[in-house]
Amino acid sequence: MKTQLEKNLVLLFINLLCVALILFLGERVYYQFQEQNYQLKLHHAIQDGKTLTIAQNSTEHAGWIGDKYVTAYYPRMGTTEYEVVKSRIDAETMALQVAQPELADELREIIFYGSEEGSSELVNLKQVSIQKVLHKIDNRKIGSAEKETISSLYLNADGQEITLANLFINPELAKSSMENFIHQQLIFRGLSEDQVQETIRALESQELSQWQFSYRDATFAIKLPNATAGVLNIDVPLSELYNTIDSTYLQGQDLEKYQAYEEQRHKKAVALTFDDGPNATTTPQALDILKKYHAKATFFMVGKAIAGNEAIVQRVLKEGHGIGNHTWNHPVLTKISLDQAVEEINSTTVALQKAGVQEVHLMRPPYGAISPSIQSAVDQSFIMWDIDSLDWKTHNTAAIMEEVKKTQPGSIILLHDIHQTTIDALPTIIQYLKDQGFELVTVDELMGKGLENHKLYYSRN
Repeated sequence: MKTQLEKNLVLLFINLLCVALILFLGERVYYQFQEQNYQLKLHHAIQDGKTLTIAQNSTEHAGWIGDKYVTAYYPRMGTTEYEVVKSRIDAETMALQVAQPELADELREIIFYGSEEGSSELVNLKQVSIQKVLHKIDNRKIGSAEKETISSLYLNADGQEITLANLFINPELAKSSMENFIHQQLIFRGLSEDQVQETIRALESQELSQWQFSYRDATFAIKLPNATAGVLNIDVPLSELYNTIDSTYLQGQDLEKYQAYEEQRHKKAVALTFDDGPNATTTPQALDILKKYHAKATFFMVGKAIAGNEAIVQRVLKEGHGIGNHTWNHPVLTKISLDQAVEEINSTTVALQKAGVQEVHLMRPPYGAISPSIQSAVDQSFIMWDIDSLDWKTHNTAAIMEEVKKTQPGSIILLHDIHQTTIDALPTIIQYLKDQGFELVTVDELMGKGLENHKLYYSRN
């Protein structure tokens, strides 16, 4: 019995050993299969890069950057590489160690860099976008392709880069205009003053030719040098740059709108504007004089003066003049809280609407005192002036005329319809402007309906 038991134990041990061996060998085989499958997928992922659009008609350079296997595809123009595009790709791959893909365990990403050509909305230029295609590797699993546009550039027919500076007659003016617009937009988006200043300083430190941009739908998308609070780009409308754009790069509707702007800009028109009314005594006199001379004007009305003068408001509208908001109590808006400033403006808008003004989209801050935070908080266009008649100060026709004679095509002239001395000077003002060939129009007519909310306007130009 003992011998039989020993035999049984030996057989059991042998069976267990065989099972263990089978499991061990099976695990090794499974692991090898998984490893071979993983290596095969890696190989295919790298080879598939050659079929990407960015890989076509290119020169390939591949190697390692840390734990990333990177392939750079330099596009060719004929038999030579686009040097300017190559330099953009090199900026992303400067640490590349050229080598074969020995697919080590520490591999974390497979990346392809290259470029894609596309048509451009700018005349005789093609747009080239620098692309990055990324496969992340996590726990030996290869993620699907993630595509990102890193930057864009524009090339002429000779393969030379056309920078943002090349698109403007006066690059310095264009740079200043865009910096001011970007500054305003960053404030509108709620960034702190420190964040705004950091971004603006970074832009100022670069030449305009270094700015990265793309152009589509009459808009320049400016890539910020430092992403702040998640803001990567700011869109600057072409219309902000009409005064300096080189129109030879424009086509289609962009060119038509620019030409319409130019036609309007050279038109000898000005806008008379009257503040602080309506006044039951003087405003009707101003309307009588304007009617006599077939002239139009824009009246910026104080909210507290509207009650009891609704008939005057209606007459202003009926006779084809413009109406704007001049706050309720005429305060210095920058010396009161933001909430108070907004209430001053909004309550006047409500009063004007009750008096029959369907749309109130023009606002003039008393004393010209305004801040970006107020601009951001109110959905109206802020109308300033470039000619101050000083009628509020001199109360003298001759002195008023000295200022009015500084008028240029597109000027916005500041007057006040609450002063009898201004009313007395009005016929002389209008006759002089007409003798100079100026047409007297509303602010909306002067600006060609191109007014935007939140923006300051001092003149048509």
